[in-house]
Amino acid sequence: IDASFSMRGVKWRMVENTVAAIFTALKGTNNHLQAFGYFEIDNICMISRLIKDRKLLSLYPTGKTASGQAIIGAALQMERSGSGKRLLIHVTDGGSNCGCDVKYGIRYCKSKGIDLVTLGSGSQERELMLEQYGDSIRFLDFIEKLPSVIEGLLRKKVLGS
Repeated sequence: IDASFSMRGVKWRMVENTVAAIFTALKGTNNHLQAFGYFEIDNICMISRLIKDRKLLSLYPTGKTASGQAIIGAALQMERSGSGKRLLIHVTDGGSNCGCDVKYGIRYCKSKGIDLVTLGSGSQERELMLEQYGDSIRFLDFIEKLPSVIEGLLRKKVLGS
């Protein structure tokens, strides 16, 4: 999850509430949920675990958007368990503006069999985001649509319905 400066306020609360709802919904199932927030400090991508020891954590959004490194970092944390599907949902409100190019994250996920979907809510940066993410991006007209879009994605990608 993009935790850069531009995600402060309502956007971040919406993301937190969505992660909390998914976390609660998956309790007692065989599915495994990991959540990470990322931001940049001094041109270094910082990735923070948002679920640890079955507890939800948070952080304060700051810095720039280092999406390329964040996608690779999150993908590296994904365990391969049997024939289970691996889905990486990346939430951002704008194009990546520091660090390595997003294409490296996309390429890494493809090479590891990880289905990457980026949910973008940056209406002013749509062309840049389309250029960076290609067919792996889906746009949200409003961040408030995030819960229903993620629910639809999980139904399609995980449950196959």
